[in-house]
Amino acid sequence: MTDVDKTMRIFEASRGRKVILITVFTLLIPFFISLPFMIFLRLSKGFYYDAAILFLFAILFAIWMVFLGAHILSSLRTRIQLNEQDAVLLVPNWRGPLPLLPYKTISLTYEDVKSVESRSEIYREAIIPILMRSCSIVTQDGERHILGYTKEKATDPAFPFSEISHEIAMRSGLPLSERGTVHAGGQYLAAIKGPPSWDKQPLSPAAVQTARKAAQKFWWIMIAISAAILVTGVGIEFWRIGVEGFAQ
Repeated sequence: MTDVDKTMRIFEASRGRKVILITVFTLLIPFFISLPFMIFLRLSKGFYYDAAILFLFAILFAIWMVFLGAHILSSLRTRIQLNEQDAVLLVPNWRGPLPLLPYKTISLTYEDVKSVESRSEIYREAIIPILMRSCSIVTQDGERHILGYTKEKATDPAFPFSEISHEIAMRSGLPLSERGTVHAGGQYLAAIKGPPSWDKQPLSPAAVQTARKAAQKFWWIMIAISAAILVTGVGIEFWRIGVEGFAQ
């Protein structure tokens, strides 16, 4: 049997990343705080329609700020340390792909690990399909601990959860269990009701392939629409400049 390298490894966000995230969030706060004053100003001057539109925008912006803050807090606090004989995990309360409070510290030896499991989850926001991969640990007492989520096609260099789960499986002397792909519903709805049960029947390979093609098709359509809008806008601007020049 090949010896497993059990050198200590630590996964956490770099100092530079933390500084950038805190700076971005701090810069957004003054604008967020100013929104109630902007709404009141429009109401006081009788611009009720503008105030209503701005009020709806403020609600959406507030929700977005909450979730942005949750992801920033996750980058600041999440820390996974793999030692020679045990692992120490500081992870959020994952509700689907959203890292929410409270955070918990989990200390376990590799003998405590019953299985290390991974699966793909297909979320939808409006018509936007989002493919995420969930990685988790099941301990000998049957408790499941979610390590984290990662996008199917983009790995977070600070928290490569697929790599981390594979590393824990090797150190525990276990295979990494692949649990297939499931439909998970709305991403933000999962913050309320949680992710699908891990006992949920996975999709067939044909259904998974259809979902992947639909996601790829959607993003290609979005790219094409964005390019068309850009080209049209530039064309109209050049046409306007030409007409004005001809009129002069």
